[in-house]
Order: sequence, then C-alpha cells, then structure tokens
Amino acid sequence: MSAAPAPPRGLTPVRWFAAAAAAAAGAFGLVPLTAALGYGYDWHAPRVAAAGAALFLGLGIALRAGVGWPSRGLALLAGLGGAAAAWWWVPAGSGGPSLAAAVADRDAAARQVAAAPPDDLAALVSLTARERARPGRFRSLYDPVGNDLYLRAEAAAAALAERFRQTSPDDLAAYLRAADDRLLLYGPPGGYSVLDPPVLAAARDWVARAVAARAAELRDLRPGDWDGFDRTAVARHALADAVPGARALLAEAEEFEVGRWTNAFLKQSEGGVVPGAWRLACGLVRDRVGELRAVDPAAERFLASRAALFLSAHEAAREECRAHLEAGRYAAAFGVARAHAVEWFATAEMLGPAERKGLADLRDGYRYLAVLAEKAGPAPDPAPAPRPRP
Repeated sequence: MSAAPAPPRGLTPVRWFAAAAAAAAGAFGLVPLTAALGYGYDWHAPRVAAAGAALFLGLGIALRAGVGWPSRGLALLAGLGGAAAAWWWVPAGSGGPSLAAAVADRDAAARQVAAAPPDDLAALVSLTARERARPGRFRSLYDPVGNDLYLRAEAAAAALAERFRQTSPDDLAAYLRAADDRLLLYGPPGGYSVLDPPVLAAARDWVARAVAARAAELRDLRPGDWDGFDRTAVARHALADAVPGARALLAEAEEFEVGRWTNAFLKQSEGGVVPGAWRLACGLVRDRVGELRAVDPAAERFLASRAALFLSAHEAAREECRAHLEAGRYAAAFGVARAHAVEWFATAEMLGPAERKGLADLRDGYRYLAVLAEKAGPAPDPAPAPRPRP
C-alpha cells in the first residue's frame, strides 16, 4: 500500500491572485484611513507601490501552504507594518517629500498662521502667497491651513470695509492707507478677489462722501467768490489726483457752481446797465472763469458759463453799436463792433460756428455802414444861415 502524497507547498495561482488583490486593496485602503486621521487623501504611485509590495510579501508568506498560524500572524503584522511605514516614509516622487515630512511642515505652517496677529494684513498675505506657491503633492493635507487663512481673510475684508465706512470724508490719507490694504488683499499677493465686492462698495461710498463734502464746500461760498474757489481747489485737486474716479464727479460739481455764480452775475443786468461797461464786466468774469484752478484740465471747461457771458456781452455790444448808429456815429459803432470781435474771438472759436458768425456779422455790418458814411462825407446843414439885411 503506497503512502499518501505530501500536501503542496508554496502559493498556488489562486493564492497568488488573492494575495495580489488583497495587497492592492489594502494599499488603496490607506487613502481613506489617512484622511480619517487628518492627513489628507493624497496618494502617489511610489507610496502605493511600496505599501502594496509590503502587504503582498506579508500576505504571500501568510497564505503559503504549510505555514503555521503563529507564523501567518507574524507575517500579516509584518506586512501591515511595512505598508504603514512605506505609506508614511516613502517620498511622493522624485524630489518630493514623504507624508511624514509633509505633516511636519503642515503643522509648522499651522503654528505660523495661528501665531500671526489677526490684524496683520501683510503677514496674512505673505502666508497666503507661500501656501499657494507650495507644490501640490500633498494639497489636501494643507487644506486646514488654507481654510484658516481664508477665514482670516474674511475677517480682514470685513474690518477693511468697516475702516472705509468709519473714515472721515476729509481724511484722504486714511482712505489711501485703506485702499493700499485693499489692493494688498485682493491683488496678486493675496488674491482674495472673491472677498472684494463689499470692500469695493465701501471704498466707493467713501469717494462719494468725499466728493459730496468738497461740493458742499464750494456751495457754501458766496456766489462770485472766485478767490474762494481757488482756495478750496487744493482739497479737490488732492482728491482728484489720488482717486481718478473722483475727478469727473468733482468737475461736475465745479461746473454746476460756476454756472450758478455766472447766472447770479448776469442777473445784475436785469435792472439796466451801461452797455459798454457791462460788456467789459462780462469779459472780466470770463477771464476769471478761465483762470480758475479747476480739476478739469481741458481748455474748454465751463463752456456753458462762457456761452452765457458771450451772449450777454454780445447783446450789450449790439445795443452800444445801435446807440452810436442812431446818433450818426458810424465810425464809433464800427469801432465798438471791431473791438468786441477781437475781445471775444477766442471764446467764439471755442463755442462754435454760430458764435463766430455772430461776431463776424456784427463787425462786417457796421464796417459796411462806416465805409458808406465815409464815402458820403459829412452831412450838409439842413438850411443856410439867413443873410443879414443891409
């Protein structure tokens, strides 16, 4: 009678496949386990391969036929320990850190963020820039640090918006400091553009309040106080130069006040004036308007006021010319028309073709009459003096 065959030793194909499948599942199973422990869910091929190899070796020994149960248990423990060590210590790739090194670096970064003063915007931006420049091999590991920074950025944005709201409309320097902090927070260093809309709204509200304060300053001046206009222009220019968006609003306020003052001046003619003196007075006001320290650098500023002054002066010149004409002073009428055309030529050029035509028609019409009168000579006496009787 022959002896029974010895049981097979080693791994059968089925056991090989079972060991490989279990090793792969165990290696990838380390990902959720790591995430549950607070170390992120990042995985990398070198770490997965090393952990899978350790598990496969342990399982390969444990599943061999003829191995005792104590040895199987030790092999499984050794495989699990090797897999954990590989997952923890094997680098994420060529030149990359291991999970252990990344955790140590993450904890150091978290301590730096916690140590930064809550109101230190420069420190917040510097830490944010460093986190964003960090290689992305363990990105989820650093998510808590990024979340902490974002919460701090939210608080900083809210505080910044409140700074704009609490800043006096007369305190341009404080506004500019807050504006610099806003650029630091949402610009390239910080990049928190998603938090900018409420801060931007608060900044625009300050600009509106500052423009309103400068406009009220103008409105409180006595109409015709041109020196006061120039005196208060310092603050308007400072605001317009520092905040480009305020220039158009300030120019509109200046345009309105100059128009109001011009209308107040022109109302003086309603009670009757000497045409020649009034024409000269309009010219003086026009020149003063052109010399004002306006925030609008364009030469054509205050066109509405200049047009009103031109029309009033032109009507006065016509009245003056008509008075000379009725008195038979043709040369004097032409002299007034010519002087008026010279005096207001630049203004008419600025205003448009209708004004230029008005000057030319007045001058040329009275030139024609003066020439006719000169050709006709002096008017004869209506009747000769009576002869004395002998």
